[in-house]
Amino acid sequence: MSKVENFENFDHKETLLKIINAFECATEFNAVILDIEGRQIIPGDCSNCVSFCEIVQNAHGGKAKCQTSYKNAGIQALKYAEPYIFMCHAGILAFAAPLMIDEKYAGIIICRNILMWEPDDFFF
Repeated sequence: MSKVENFENFDHKETLLKIINAFECATEFNAVILDIEGRQIIPGDCSNCVSFCEIVQNAHGGKAKCQTSYKNAGIQALKYAEPYIFMCHAGILAFAAPLMIDEKYAGIIICRNILMWEPDDFFF
């Protein structure tokens, strides 16, 4: 599987941003597009972002740990050729899907802060 070498020269970033924002509106998930190393390249609208992720990423070494979690999840999603559900290093549930452009692994779509089911009374 080949990789897209330079996302900076990709012509369709605006289209991907519109897709991510529409996805966020439809699902109420926080979604971002990352390069294959786990670095954010296209942020979502993030109107429902949880500041917890910002706090973790601003902590010493937090951003690098997030990138590693996302990179590894992207590799697993690519390996299984389907979305991969995982828990990041900070305990947040997320899923990753490989972003394929012209059959090349171009990046990772990450959806964070996922609630698998409504919490019951015991949870609270």
